[in-house]
Amino acid sequence: MNTPLPADLGDHELIHLTSGGNKEALGILYDRHASLIYSVLAQKLADFTEAQDIVHDVFLKLYLKSHLYNPTLGSPVAWLLTVARNTATDKLRRQSTLQKYIEKEMLDTEPSAPAHCGPHVDELELMRSCLTTLSQKQQSILQMVYFSGLKQQEIADRMAEPLGSVKAWIRRGLLKLRDCVEGKL
Repeated sequence: MNTPLPADLGDHELIHLTSGGNKEALGILYDRHASLIYSVLAQKLADFTEAQDIVHDVFLKLYLKSHLYNPTLGSPVAWLLTVARNTATDKLRRQSTLQKYIEKEMLDTEPSAPAHCGPHVDELELMRSCLTTLSQKQQSILQMVYFSGLKQQEIADRMAEPLGSVKAWIRRGLLKLRDCVEGKL
């Protein structure tokens, strides 16, 4: 049976123990610092769910990469806050890059011929009208699936979102489109 860690261990020691795979040490660090990291992230991101996700990522990185901590460069709390800030910045950059990609794809998928040409003008106008009823995220995802030919996993990777969420957004978007089209026919 493992003896519990003393409560008076400092953060330096706990990080050292974490680098050896000690989950209890990680838990103590989490209990001590997660609320501070969450507060800083929630203020920076203005998105509480995103802040929670990043706190989780920070402590996962701590567990996997605690050997990278160098006590001569700063306190453990400063290091954790730096990891949190960098993780948040990376996530914001990925989202910005994704948004630029989505906007480019939307421009690339615009029809080059005037809308009044061709035999299916009414259906095309109906689809365009119904697409506007979807959220921006649903429109973007459906465009990536149907116009760019991306697989659901590729979309999840590009958006840095769980695969299940992407699948749910696609399904809800398609159901909403179906209801809209059926309501106008």
